[in-house]
Amino acid sequence: MKIMVPANFYVAGGVERVMFCIIKELAELDIDIVIILPQKSIDAFQQMLPNTARIIYETSGWPRKTISQRQISILRWVRKFSLAFQISSLDTWALNTTKEISTSSRLRFLAKKHQCTHCLYFLANRVPVPKGLALPLATLSHDLFWRFAPMTYPHDLIQQYDNSLKQWLESADKVITVSNKTRQDLLTVFPGFEEKVEAVPLASDRPQHFFETIGQASALLQKHGLETAQTTTFFFPSSFSLYKDHLTLMRASIHAFEQQAHFKILMTGKDTDRLAKGDLDLSKQKKTLEYQTYVEQLQQLYADHAQSWSSIFWGAGYCDLSVVEAVYQTCSCVVMPSRYEGFGLAISEAIVRGIPVIAADIDVFHEQVALYQCPDRVRFFESGNPEALSDRLQEFLTEPLLRLSEAETSQRFDHWTWRRVAQNYIDVLSTL
Repeated sequence: MKIMVPANFYVAGGVERVMFCIIKELAELDIDIVIILPQKSIDAFQQMLPNTARIIYETSGWPRKTISQRQISILRWVRKFSLAFQISSLDTWALNTTKEISTSSRLRFLAKKHQCTHCLYFLANRVPVPKGLALPLATLSHDLFWRFAPMTYPHDLIQQYDNSLKQWLESADKVITVSNKTRQDLLTVFPGFEEKVEAVPLASDRPQHFFETIGQASALLQKHGLETAQTTTFFFPSSFSLYKDHLTLMRASIHAFEQQAHFKILMTGKDTDRLAKGDLDLSKQKKTLEYQTYVEQLQQLYADHAQSWSSIFWGAGYCDLSVVEAVYQTCSCVVMPSRYEGFGLAISEAIVRGIPVIAADIDVFHEQVALYQCPDRVRFFESGNPEALSDRLQEFLTEPLLRLSEAETSQRFDHWTWRRVAQNYIDVLSTL
């Protein structure tokens, strides 16, 4: 099996982590991978993935001076001409022909060059379906946030995402969802594709040790302005987003703090550094109806509790993986207040590290508890309810769940790993 992986479009963070983990395991299972990337992204991928002959890198664009690249250049001039003289039919033809040459034709060439047997996209939201590949084609569906997150998106945006996903459902041989809940959501919107959609839940592995001691991890965090000694710390590893619900976490934390509870909330992910400092002009999801009200509530909370805010919250923003692992290694508990997730990797990441979890009472988090058979390690609270979360935080301070040893986490949770996920992908693709 040789899998072609077009990765022109991917998102730093969770999607990126999923892609790296699965590709690494596929290579170790003796599967050849041809990754197709923009030239500027190849170095980053090579740094994150193992140095092995199993992984081959190709550029997504045609090399200079090739006939195809010259055709694309001519088509650019055609588009400029058609736009200048308002010849819409010519512009449409030039645009579609450019897409055919730059994307589908390039992929067909690389598939033949490397004798690929399958094509797998790790992200396909609003990504055109390649044409004429003559290979079994599969893609991942990470979530349907535009439909099921508790936000109101513009109708045209919903249509764009819907139309794209429907095209993939109609054209691909298999759509793999990252959880059973996402499969259920997908089939609710697009019934009739039951045979084509298969759930393979994500996973997490116990990490390689970044630090030999807790002291080394703490020392790194001190360089980032965080002192954790003798303090209970709750870790929320997620970029700012309305449906991640930092607002409920912050309301709950301030309420608990003002009840004389002493702890810190640690956050990593895009914009969390600004959030922790009270810089609340945050860009995520500005097009939704709920954004302005949500940010105004954050601003009012900050204005009313600025002193408590600075004592409680620490944010690193989008940071190096070593910082994330340092927080995981030193924190007391992971907290996940999300009101919607396609999977929610932080739950499984905490579980396999032996870290207890406080989580919103949503179906996909219960799915992970069932997957890892760990109801004793996760305490749930009513989603979106800051008083309920405050109670859980204070309960943990008086009755903490302790970390499990490496031996116990291995014994209990090594039944579902990235290796198992990768093997499931091989099994799915082998049937196509």
